[in-house]
Amino acid sequence: MLTEKPWRAEAIVRLLAAMFTCMMLGSLVLLVIRFNPAAATISATIFYSIVVAAAACLLGAIAFVARPWSLDNFKSRAAPAVVCLYLGIAILGFAQNYSGVTGKEATITGMLASTLSFQGAAIPLLWVFVRQHGANLRSGFGFGEHPRHAMLLGATVGLAFIPVGLGLQYGIAFLAKQCFGLELGEQNAVTILRLADSWTDRIALGVVTMILAPLAEEGLFRGVLFPFIRRWGWPQAALWSTAVVFALIHFNTLSFFPLMIFAVVLAKVYEKTNNLLACIVGHAAFNCFNYVMLFVTNTSSQPQ
Repeated sequence: MLTEKPWRAEAIVRLLAAMFTCMMLGSLVLLVIRFNPAAATISATIFYSIVVAAAACLLGAIAFVARPWSLDNFKSRAAPAVVCLYLGIAILGFAQNYSGVTGKEATITGMLASTLSFQGAAIPLLWVFVRQHGANLRSGFGFGEHPRHAMLLGATVGLAFIPVGLGLQYGIAFLAKQCFGLELGEQNAVTILRLADSWTDRIALGVVTMILAPLAEEGLFRGVLFPFIRRWGWPQAALWSTAVVFALIHFNTLSFFPLMIFAVVLAKVYEKTNNLLACIVGHAAFNCFNYVMLFVTNTSSQPQ
């Protein structure tokens, strides 16, 4: 049975704000990597000066959301955080317009930058989140609750869902084509994995797919958001809302329904085991199988 979690609403708001800000920092880093001096309408010196200003604003926003908010310090922390965030985004947009960077084609570098700024940042942010509630990962996410049983159950559920996910995916693709004449494409992440032609790229993407994504996404959706909404007396809303958002962040119509169902299954596993390790291992097992199958048979049931 899932135990009550002490997660505070203001802490969740700060966590989400910090993650969003980290994503903006990731976009800034990617913009610097893709900067094209030949096509830019401003000099490199001005461009990098603008980038530094945007980074300073975004880092300032993170500094203001890192510490807890209260009624007494709300104006002195929340308001500056909002100002820094919006100013950073505005400066980032200005730099983007004059950088000479065009197109948003899927690239391995882009995926790594995006992943590290979201899933990579989420892991330390979740650790800070738990610590600010006077807990640790073991007590906060139930890692000490029969870990072997939890991991075995998680792996079994993750692998057992693979044929279900494939069946749902192929069924949706068939219906979309037959009924609406639509060809539903695969996730950008899957397309990028197909582009990996070196072992360095494959290992890096494998770490992202099989380690970072399960840790961050399960920590956020099942570990934090699901029990928080559930505690307010809305168990079904908690179950389905977190599942829908989990599916939405993968930005793919074909995988939306299978991933939503998978999220529901993982939430039920968390309820049963009271140990987030079950969800992490199940997610990792599902991604691992898909990752291997992508290169072995060139098929996938949409990892991540």
